[in-house]
Amino acid sequence: MSSYVSLLARYLRPQAHRVGILGVCLLGSFGLQLYIPQIIRSFIDLAAASGAINQLVRLALTYFCLSVLNQILSACSTYLSANIGWTATNALRADLFRHTLALDMAYHKDRMPGEMIERIDGDVTSISNFFSQFVVRVSGAVLLTAGVLVMLWRENWLVGLVLTVFTIIALVILHWRREIAVEPTQQERELT
Repeated sequence: MSSYVSLLARYLRPQAHRVGILGVCLLGSFGLQLYIPQIIRSFIDLAAASGAINQLVRLALTYFCLSVLNQILSACSTYLSANIGWTATNALRADLFRHTLALDMAYHKDRMPGEMIERIDGDVTSISNFFSQFVVRVSGAVLLTAGVLVMLWRENWLVGLVLTVFTIIALVILHWRREIAVEPTQQERELT
């Protein structure tokens, strides 16, 4: 895992300002995804209690504005993650190309051109998906899951406890069974 972190750090460091903006967009989006249902709850509770119409309108407008803001933050996150991922992987491609040019002729004679192209372009495209999709989605899922569990504990400790135990068991099972995908993925890579 430390090699992935050092690889990420090496190619993301030049884009630190965009990575920071991406982090703010992601955190804002996740915060809104946790807060917006609270507005809906307040609206339903107020409507059931025959609350004042001006308060209901205010809650509805707040819900609408925050939902639009959440969509904007999500779109910005998607754009930034793709942009950062492609910029980082293009830098990686350039580094690999320079490295390949520096290799001696014996290395080039032992390898087919298609293999070289696959290694430089195909493998880097997989890393691009890692940069732009996996890291953002996994970190987002972890943050959102933690936030949902916190909100559940806040609402009802028993429900929070049950779903926390379920989440821990699911993570243990996923970690334990992750090896299922490794061998077929390696076989697929060898065939292409």
